[in-house]
Amino acid sequence: AVTAVTSNGHVEVVGVAAPVEVKSSNGSILLETSPGGCHPFSITTSNWSIKIRLTGASGATVRAQTSNGVIDVRSPRIPVTCEGEGARRTVVIGGAATPECRAETSNGNVVIEID
Repeated sequence: AVTAVTSNGHVEVVGVAAPVEVKSSNGSILLETSPGGCHPFSITTSNWSIKIRLTGASGATVRAQTSNGVIDVRSPRIPVTCEGEGARRTVVIGGAATPECRAETSNGNVVIEID
């Protein structure tokens, strides 16, 4: 598992193939999984954006939330279902409910790219 916590800094977790927990108070977060699937993750920041790039994910559920931003889901290859609107969305990738993942920010956008 990967755990990263910071108060005033950006966090990048790249090429990971394990469960991830990242918390930041004042910094952007980038999570980029390694090819071959998605593992559970929990990403939280207060004052920046979150970008999640799921490489080779065939199924997962991502619960995304922002207070002052937008949630953008990009999936050119794998079917996704988005439930909810605006600041709270549940994204089901490939029809699978697991793993269960979470991304939350107060003041920023959440971008989820699936390829």
